[in-house]
Parts: sequence; structure tokens; C-alpha cells
Amino acid sequence: MLNKHSDGKSSLIQKKIENIALKCTGSNKAEVQKWMHNGTVKDISTNLKKVLYVRTILTKKDEQNLLDFYYPSSIKLENQHLTIENVSESAIEQPALLIGTVGQGKSISLRYLSFYELCKTERIPVFLELRKLRSSTPLTTHIQNFLEKVKLTCSEKLVQFLLANGFISLLLDGFDELKHEKRQHWVNEIENVITKYKKTKVVVTTRPNTDIHQHHIFKNYELKQLDEADRANFIKKLVKNTEDQNALIGKLSNAGSGVTDLLTTPLLMALFVSVYNNRRKLPNSNSEFFDELFSTLLSRHDGLKVAYDRPTKSGFTDKELKAALQSLCYQTRKASFRQISDIQLNDIATLALNAINLDSKKSESFIYDVSNITCLLLKDGLEYRFIHDSVQEYYSASFVRDQEEAKEKFYSKYLTDWHHWSPELNFLMYIDPVGYNKYFFVPSVKLLCDVNDENEIIRFKKSSFIDLLLVTDIIFLEDKEKGEDLKFLLLATKEYVSNWASDLICKFELDFEQNSFRRSIEKTVKQNFTNGQKLAKYVDKKKISETFKVNSVTFFIFQAHEFLSDANFIDQLYESIDDDALYDLIKGLNNSLNFIKSKKDIGNVF
Repeated sequence: MLNKHSDGKSSLIQKKIENIALKCTGSNKAEVQKWMHNGTVKDISTNLKKVLYVRTILTKKDEQNLLDFYYPSSIKLENQHLTIENVSESAIEQPALLIGTVGQGKSISLRYLSFYELCKTERIPVFLELRKLRSSTPLTTHIQNFLEKVKLTCSEKLVQFLLANGFISLLLDGFDELKHEKRQHWVNEIENVITKYKKTKVVVTTRPNTDIHQHHIFKNYELKQLDEADRANFIKKLVKNTEDQNALIGKLSNAGSGVTDLLTTPLLMALFVSVYNNRRKLPNSNSEFFDELFSTLLSRHDGLKVAYDRPTKSGFTDKELKAALQSLCYQTRKASFRQISDIQLNDIATLALNAINLDSKKSESFIYDVSNITCLLLKDGLEYRFIHDSVQEYYSASFVRDQEEAKEKFYSKYLTDWHHWSPELNFLMYIDPVGYNKYFFVPSVKLLCDVNDENEIIRFKKSSFIDLLLVTDIIFLEDKEKGEDLKFLLLATKEYVSNWASDLICKFELDFEQNSFRRSIEKTVKQNFTNGQKLAKYVDKKKISETFKVNSVTFFIFQAHEFLSDANFIDQLYESIDDDALYDLIKGLNNSLNFIKSKKDIGNVF
């Protein structure tokens, strides 16, 4: 772990520049030598270390050096557990994709990696946030602009030299934050740099299942969820007082699974510590934790006790402000806004207040309260942005939960068009279990399967099976150097499945624990395609979706439905779906129905 006091000294930059100058000739050498004149090296070092300073949910508007709070998450590559430093080393050979879900610290990890590149390698780290880049400007020009900004002014010719000779580490943050229509453009730009400048180290961060995730030019690294040991070490990093550290770690070790199961990301751990510091007691469940978050952030603003309403510019009470925030989050999510201009925010705040019968003339004051009192929505340049996507998604889900008379309409409306609302549904699963199970999960299973009057699954619908295969690849491999025949490797669902229950329980997902459906289907496919020569006759090279090679092994990727149709195997594969294959689905349905019944039974006491 790097230290802010002993690492990143100006002398490191001096040595990098001297090393680059030794490899340069002509005009390139003259440009590089200018970097060492008139105290420029110290400015360059200071500018490159600015990547360390970030705003966090605990510091609100003040920037904090991430080395004061950063706890390095473990990283998973297949069955290996690695560190962020390992990613740096491996990215020399193959570009790296750092994959993580909401709050896992992708950006913080990449910023730390930028400082690591500065301190421990001969390369100059170029840290760029993809969402802030103009698509009309080539990526190499953005690199040149970054270097100029940190006082490493250089010509296009020198930039090309630095990239070609491995003097740049290109760190690109937030591919998943790009608008969908711009993603293919940036995939092409990134691949062009990788192809043209093979010595340039490239690391990109993204959420799972984005356009770039499917490109085999990258090696995929997954940020691992925090476990019990991680949580203890994370607390030690955030809580400075040893007595408080031990008290919180001790209480957390005895807490119920409802809380500990939630604390799997650095973001949630930071929020948890904030709630605990405010209440001095542990939340009993994940819903209580998020419910307490709002009042915790309010009380941090003015020091008032949680039980009292604090003055707001809008004049709204705490309860009204929370309801308005929930409505705002829902309306911004419905409009697909992550970044919101002043005009858009005022319009949508007016809509949000009208939806819950609060005075819409107070929209500007309400925005001020959300931005300055809760600090959950902050101005970023010319736009507003929630401090984290999960905040927007959770309070959007809370809005749905609280609409007792209308929530069924939400669940029914998006039963077959749920993809946009996936984050909310994952929250609603826990914070609105009755509504979620009754109006969404059980109906989803009934669309997926034939179910009798006793709510027993009779069979998996063939149309549902076809839908799943249409968004799935089938992958084979062969190793000619070892004389190994072509053989089946696995099935991999590459997109969302149209049915929620199928996507949740039945899809063939890479790098995840196998479900009963995947285990059964892959077993049947493997049994049928064991003979290499027999398999080869089904492999039409013209229909290969993609092929790539790792060492001596060649991988062939086909569209699963097309391949299995050509092999006349779909009907046989469908008929193999028995109760063992549907075990997880049957269990999920029974658990949901029993839960709904238990809530109905409680009503008998009245």
C-alpha cells in the first residue's frame, strides 16, 4: 500500500523524464528536455497527484486524499485472487478491463492505480474520465491535452513516440457511464490505440455486461465483494479511534445476516460507518440502514439530533423532504437522467413535487436543500449528478414501495420491459418483499413456465427456452498443438433475458456460481458433443460469431440457437429440462408463495 508522505516525490518524475530523454532524438528530445526547466518537474508531480483527491459521501463537498481512506479490494481473475498492483503488471501483456458493480470502487481503484503507475513504473499515468471526453476529438488528442494540462506539453509527434515506446499508462474510467449511442465509437477509439501502440498499458473500468465487456482484446478482472476480514480492515481504515474500531468490529461480527450480507462494497461500508457514527448502534436490516442514511446525512449537516426537523430553505419537514427526494429520484430514473442540466432539474423537480402534492413553486428551494443539506445531489460543472447511482436507484425504489395504491401498476407495467428498472427491482426485492413477490416475481415465473392451479411448475415453456438461447453463445475450443479435438466449453448468455425470473435464475452467466438450470443444460450439451469428429461436422466456419486464441488454444463462439438448430438438437435439449434442472426456479417460486401466504395469515389476528 502506497504512502502519501513517502511516495510520489518529484524526484520520481525527474527520473522518468530523464529516462524518456535518453530514448529520444531530434525534436522529441528537445521537447522532453524543456520539461525539466524552471521548476516544472515539481509542478508536473503536483498535477499528476491531483488524481488522488476526491469527494466522498463522508466528506461531502471537501476533497480528501484517497490514501487516507482507500482499502484495496481483492480482484478476481478466473480462480485467482489478485491485487490492483497485479493488474498493473498484467496489463503490460494484455489490456485490462476492471469490472465492478455499483459502489465497488472502480474509479477509486483506478485513481490509486494511477498513483501506483506514477510511483512504481517508468510510465506517465494518463487518467481520463470517458464521460467527459468529446467524441469528436480522437483519443490520442485527449491524451495530448491531458499531458499539456499537467505541464507535459508535447507535439503530436512526441505523443505518438511516448505511446509507441511504452511511456504511457492509459487509464480510462467509466465506460458504463457513456451514452449507449457513443459506446461503439469509444470501443473503436480504444481498440485503435491498443492495436497501433502495443506497448501502451491500457486499463478501462466498467460495470458488467457493457459493450466493451464482450471484446476479447481485454483480460477481464472483477472487483471482489468484501468479506468479513475485508470489512474489519475497512473499518480500521475509516475509523481512526482504536476503541471505536474494536467496538464496531465486535458489534458487526454479531450482527444479523440482513446487515452483513449487504456490506459487500466499499460504498456501502462507508455509508454504514457513517450511520453507525451518527446513531452509535447497528441497523437491524438493509432497509433500516438505507432509511437511516437520509436522516444521518441531514444531521451531519447541522449537528441537530435526528428526532428534530431542521430548518430547510424550502420549508419542507424532514418527512416531506425525504418524500420529495424519493419522487425526484424516481422521475430522473424514469427520464434516464444520470447527469442533469439546471433547466432539466428544475423541470423534473417541479414534476416530482406535483406527484406527491407538495408546492411545486418551491422547486428551486427544494433543489438547494437536496444539494446543500443532504449533499446527495451535487453540481458537477454545468450539470447536477447524484453522488452515486445507487443513491438515485435506492430512493427511486423507495418511491415505488411507498405507493401502496399504485405500486401494482408499476410492477405490471414493467413485467416484460424491466431492464431499465433492474437496479430498483433488486432493491425492491428486499424493501418491498410482498409487492415484489406478489406483483412481479410470481407473475414472471408464470410467464416463464406452465403453472397449474396449485401453483406448481409443470414445465418450462419452449418459447421461454428459445428466448434464452437467442441471447446466448455456445463456446467450443481446440488445442491442435496438443492434438486435442474440438470440444464443448460452456454456454454464455450475453444480454439480458426478456423474462425477469429467467434472467435471475436460469441464464448462463460467465464467472458466476452455476445454477441448477445451467448445470443441467450444459451437462446434456456436453454429453451429446463429446466426439470431436462428430462435433466438427456441425461446425460451419461461416457461422462463427467470433474466434480468438489464447496461447495454443483456439476458442470458437457461435450463436447458441443457430448452432443447436443446425445440429437438430433443440427439441432434445428442451425435453431434457426436468425437475432437477428447474430446482432453483421451483424453490424460488415456493419461497415467494409461502412468504406471501405468511403475510396474509398475519392479517387473521385482526
